[in-house]
Amino acid sequence: MKHIFYLLLSFLFSLQVVAFETVTEPIKTFQDSGAITTSVTFSPDGRYVLSGSFDNTVKLWDVNTGELIRSFEGHPDLLYAVAFSPDGHYVLSAGGDYTIGNDYTIRLWDVNTGEFIRSFEGHSSSVDSVTFSPNGHYVLSGSRDTTMKLWNVNTGELIRSFEGHFNWVTSVAFSPDGRYVLSGSGDYTIKLWDVNTGELIRSFPSFEGHSGWVLSVAFSPDGHYVLSGSDDMTMKLWDINTGELIHSFEGHSGLVWSVAFSPDGHYVLSGSWDNTIRLWDVNTGELIRSLEGHSAWVYSVAFSPDGHYVLSGSIDGTMKLWRTKSGESPVAHFPLSTPITVKMVLNQKRYTTDDPLLLDMVLTGTANVDLYVAVVYPSGSFQTISYPFVLSTQNAIQPYQTNMTHSGQKSFSIMNFPLPNGIPKGQYSTCGVLVSAGNKQPEDIANWIHYDCSTFEVY
Repeated sequence: MKHIFYLLLSFLFSLQVVAFETVTEPIKTFQDSGAITTSVTFSPDGRYVLSGSFDNTVKLWDVNTGELIRSFEGHPDLLYAVAFSPDGHYVLSAGGDYTIGNDYTIRLWDVNTGEFIRSFEGHSSSVDSVTFSPNGHYVLSGSRDTTMKLWNVNTGELIRSFEGHFNWVTSVAFSPDGRYVLSGSGDYTIKLWDVNTGELIRSFPSFEGHSGWVLSVAFSPDGHYVLSGSDDMTMKLWDINTGELIHSFEGHSGLVWSVAFSPDGHYVLSGSWDNTIRLWDVNTGELIRSLEGHSAWVYSVAFSPDGHYVLSGSIDGTMKLWRTKSGESPVAHFPLSTPITVKMVLNQKRYTTDDPLLLDMVLTGTANVDLYVAVVYPSGSFQTISYPFVLSTQNAIQPYQTNMTHSGQKSFSIMNFPLPNGIPKGQYSTCGVLVSAGNKQPEDIANWIHYDCSTFEVY
């Protein structure tokens, strides 16, 4: 039997080689009311999904069973946007039919009870996009009235209105640190704003970028890049500091309505009116997978919190759940939600030997586990790490910590030092794997509870 980290290695590095794959069968299809599904998202713990549709309702679903848990009803008009709060306790919904001027409110709901809490009122046309700030204290909305607005979650008070677009604001996003916001518009531009002052910092103009409406925008997980989708049938990647265009992702035959970054920032997702969802490599701009199963336009796409799954919503009235990796990979063996998860967090993605490498491992959930941590080298060999920092011999499997009872969320500092001189240049991976405490076969993928890997380059 191959060792556990050899399997991981072959899996991870297979993603470096472009092998364009078409997938036509999703894991699961959530059959909505048949109305157009306009917005979908995962809960922060990955156990639930949320949908908004043209039947004027928000629906909460169980990821594992596909069952409808709860409907949030009260909007008199079409829904265009839904969002989970960072703690998963609340949801937002927004929409409105601008042709009849009926309801342009944003509504806040309690996830557990389905109770309506409050509305945010101030837009004068349909609201196409909503999101929470990273700390959950604020709501951001974009509207066809050409404005973006910032609201206080607890009071419903309007804090600030961002004005500068001359067409619909179709999409909005918060930076990961909560200091900046993005807006995409029908005026072909993306604008970056300061949250505290409302000042416009940068505009990504049409003569350098999109030749059509900007329909979706997203920040990269590290906040350094911006992703945008447009009715010019392209998705584009931008440098946040310079405004420079880095990549243009081309290949869709319909407008790109929804875009998303993977949680590790290595991949991007596009949903299009050519009925497909496409997974791309951020660094090369090359297409990895095309997910083809919807019978009509794709309106909304989202990554699961662990990056292993993709959710899509379509005008065909369904949501579909897909795997991001090949069905033959270890990911295929994992349940869609777990009692405990691991996340490997690096301070950067590229290092010289002068740069300090900071690696944290974050556990979230409740379980009794044995924990394994490994560094995979460019050559294909690996070493495991034992607490506090003892490297194993080459290709030996030693636990980082055993019989650990964990509850809640805790961060472990795995590395915090400059890379040694003479370390080989190339692509590395750091991986954390959780297995049930006392398990005697950690090399067997069937015994894994959860895993996460983060890659970095030494140059």
